[in-house]
Amino acid sequence: MRIPGTYAQPRTRATGGCGRITPAAKPLAVMHLPGQHAAFVSESGCTIIAAHEPAKAAPADIWLPEGKERVFHMSISHADRYPTWDEVADARYELIPDDVTMAMLLPPREQYVNVDEHCFHLWQISDRRAG
Repeated sequence: MRIPGTYAQPRTRATGGCGRITPAAKPLAVMHLPGQHAAFVSESGCTIIAAHEPAKAAPADIWLPEGKERVFHMSISHADRYPTWDEVADARYELIPDDVTMAMLLPPREQYVNVDEHCFHLWQISDRRAG
């Protein structure tokens, strides 16, 4: 869907991005979680978990797509730095269906949970611009 008054253009790149993304062994931290999880590693050194999880696992009060029992969730981390925007975008577009809108959320501090120091989480949300 195109937003009125806008035009499509390729996204710009400031870095080389992820490079090739290949399957990896699932870490123990996700083995007990509900839903389907797949682990990947990128050529640039990022670890990525792409998941299709029960909607009830999503952070409270986000705009969940109406009627969805499962939502997409992606985490991406790097061992010694935060992933770059291009790495995040490459992983999202490679591993999550294109018709899904993803958002990076910053919840209240007391609700922030992370296993990895340099990890970002993206969640499927309802695109309220669609009207």
